[in-house]
Amino acid sequence: MLDDATVRSVFDRRSAVGALRAAYGADAAVARFPPRRMARGDHGWLRTFGGVPGGDRRSESTIRR
Repeated sequence: MLDDATVRSVFDRRSAVGALRAAYGADAAVARFPPRRMARGDHGWLRTFGGVPGGDRRSESTIRR
């Protein structure tokens, strides 16, 4: 896990805004963003989201409980 000071030391607002503009402006074809995956068991659940917004970027989020 990263602490706030580490994140602040590497964060660049212009780059972040540019990345968001590129991601939201890209083609949102279904193949780029497949449905979420959900697994459930006796000990909780795991949900993952993935996508390829464009260019050389990839995205993956995992939520567990």
